Amino acid sequence: MLPILDEVSDSLSDFRTELYERYVSTFTRSEEPISEAEYRGYSNWCRHWYLPLFEDLPRDCAILELGCGPGDMLEFLGQNGFSAAEGIDLSPEQVQTARDRGLNARVADVFECLESAPQRYRAILALDFLEHFSKGELMKLVPAIRDALEPGGILILQTPNGQGLLSHYVICGDLSHL
Repeated sequence: MLPILDEVSDSLSDFRTELYERYVSTFTRSEEPISEAEYRGYSNWCRHWYLPLFEDLPRDCAILELGCGPGDMLEFLGQNGFSAAEGIDLSPEQVQTARDRGLNARVADVFECLESAPQRYRAILALDFLEHFSKGELMKLVPAIRDALEPGGILILQTPNGQGLLSHYVICGDLSHL
């Protein structure tokens, strides 16, 4: 890579790191977890769309959620018997919220986490996660995810639809979307 591009990449990384340090207190309406009613709706949605993807997995298999935020998916997985689900996020605020809910979450860099866990996970989730990376970073991230999955493991992705009816809110509503 050209030296000037390295500097630009470094400044983007620094920008995102600073943004994620205070992501919840700066960009969300509340530092509190979602309400019981909101979680019930989320859980129903996950039961319909995600749970079928896990039906063949052992309940004690290692599952990693990248960018776990406050832990809503981790809680859903735990409530459905997946006892070894863990999450990582760059936001200390988000991770603290997840931990306060009794969930296995930690602050970690995704690249370091994946590279230190070859063939460890049966499933990796990246929900509303990939849009936070440049194309160059994705070229490194995708092989790192592949290498962290055990043979036959599954990757579950969800990304915003930039062509959707309300795409301006989704795409432009978060400064870290690249």
